[in-house]
Amino acid sequence: MVSAVFILHWPDLDIPYLRCELLLHRYYYNDFSDPHAVVHRFSRLYSKLQPLERTPFVFDSNITYIMFRGENDIYLMAAANANVNAMLIMTFLHQLHDILVRYFESPTKKQDLEGQNAQHVEGDPGLTREKIIDNHALVFELLDECMDFGIVQLTDYNILKEYIKTKRNTPTTSLHSDDSLVELDSDSESKPAKKKGSTKLDKKKKIANKKLKSTHNLANKTDILNETQEQFINSSLVRTQALAISWRPKGIFYAKNEIYIDIVEKCHFLYDLESNTVKGNDISGVCEVRSYLSGMPVCKLGLNEKYISQVEYDGELESTSSDEDEDASPTPSEVKNNLIKSSDSLDNDAATQTPDNNHKKEKRLKVPITNVSFHQCIELSSVYKKNLIHFTPPDDRFTLFSYNAAQQRRKEKKPLIMVEPLFKIIKAEGKLQVLCSLTTSFKKRLHCKPLVVRIPISPNLFHLDGKQHGSLRYKAELGDALFEVDSSTLTWTIPDLPGLKMIVRFMAELTIENADQIDEASINASFYQALKTSNDQDEESASEQLSKYYGVDGKSSTVFDELQRHAMASQNREIHVEFSIPLLTYSGLRITYLSVEEIQLKYSCFPWVRYLTEVRNRALSQTRSGRTSEYRFRLAPRCFQIL
Repeated sequence: MVSAVFILHWPDLDIPYLRCELLLHRYYYNDFSDPHAVVHRFSRLYSKLQPLERTPFVFDSNITYIMFRGENDIYLMAAANANVNAMLIMTFLHQLHDILVRYFESPTKKQDLEGQNAQHVEGDPGLTREKIIDNHALVFELLDECMDFGIVQLTDYNILKEYIKTKRNTPTTSLHSDDSLVELDSDSESKPAKKKGSTKLDKKKKIANKKLKSTHNLANKTDILNETQEQFINSSLVRTQALAISWRPKGIFYAKNEIYIDIVEKCHFLYDLESNTVKGNDISGVCEVRSYLSGMPVCKLGLNEKYISQVEYDGELESTSSDEDEDASPTPSEVKNNLIKSSDSLDNDAATQTPDNNHKKEKRLKVPITNVSFHQCIELSSVYKKNLIHFTPPDDRFTLFSYNAAQQRRKEKKPLIMVEPLFKIIKAEGKLQVLCSLTTSFKKRLHCKPLVVRIPISPNLFHLDGKQHGSLRYKAELGDALFEVDSSTLTWTIPDLPGLKMIVRFMAELTIENADQIDEASINASFYQALKTSNDQDEESASEQLSKYYGVDGKSSTVFDELQRHAMASQNREIHVEFSIPLLTYSGLRITYLSVEEIQLKYSCFPWVRYLTEVRNRALSQTRSGRTSEYRFRLAPRCFQIL
């Protein structure tokens, strides 16, 4: 049992003067006297550990500390005196962080007025220190509902949003200032005369400003509740926790029944340019579902994966002639009430389909997915026996299942994007030419947008001319380029790149000061010898820093030189690629069958299925799951040429 839960803000672990700040805490047992003393002891123990030793679990003086790191330097920590289930508490902290993120999401103007479920806005910073402090009452209510006496109770956001009606405290902006403007106009003494034609517009605005039912469906505009009735709690929620289906309350109604299914895959790719081999090629995917269905529906979902459970057939990669006998049971496409049309379920691979074999039974592919994690709403017996996913979906958004795929085991799978760099050092002119060519292997009808290629320019090897800021000159067939001084990276950005592009070239030229000193030995030493870190480098004395600042004794220092000096400690020798390809799953996984049945209402459903493959290793698109991905090409001495 957990004794206390703490919400912390810790900007940087390695900087001593930035202390670990306690934002909120909740005691479930009086085992600890002072919460600040507990946090101070934990921060001191954790900061003394080496970076490789900093695990989420710390044990000291019969106290177990379990920590989960969230976004924007927010930490969730649980402390206990007893022997607790560590993985259970870690899962609880992860779900608590997910609940806080979804409660503090910034809705757009349309979503806020019409009651639609809020999504991430581009400028939304996410869960921050200020949001937690300003909404401490809401956070305390969530902590009381999620855990009681140190035991986990309820962590379902869709149920909690019906329990807790506390409004979050947000700063007044132009998006939410309609009501305040009306109050100011009503208090003024002189009111302007209203036009006759403006009555209809005023009625439309009043209807649009009315809040809808908690089901958040835009089509359900006839069922409108006033502000007092909206604060009432549905009585069926009390019985929901005691039922077999505890994740979905009864009494949900939508005028238009829809279900949105998104399969999002993130690539973890590493290619060695020295040996021209793929060192790692893995995929982590999730199936995100947004359900707006009435009643208690039963959904059935089928994939082109031959064995979804992956219990007995994990080592089998290719189908043989004996597999045709076990496909005697009807495939998902042959089942009635399939909402996925055959024209919609296109294969992502380059396999051809013969029109003469349409009458034959559809043959499911073998996608080597592993580590499949299902939502609690899925009936596991149907997955093992029928190879179909049967589930009663929770209301609104949730993750149906997550999986991993080892693409390295499938030799026929080519990398989506290949990058071939070449660095030319011209000693006579003191120039560094960077040549880069990339090719794509996905279909022509697909588009990669945007594509970002980050090429490192090692400041330990090349000393750029700081007077002209490197004097970058470039020429690209597609896109633009820029040089990031703080990270010493050459960034090539292509807004839209179609598939099956044979080759796209890019050339950049930089001015370097040590062109005469570069040879093959220095290039090999920069790759195979350990470089000095920032702690090992000799620190400048105060007199030398003042001499550089005032330009005494011929010494000078610029911002460019300081940024290049700090970038020497990065030791970045890999090219990073970031991209996003809609309508594609790299693993080849796709949905071939989907049906929705509701026994009492018997309505028709409108399904929406989307696919996406992306790589965002710098958190450009922050997701709720917090998953990151990397698409890398490791540089080698053979990529450098001296002229």
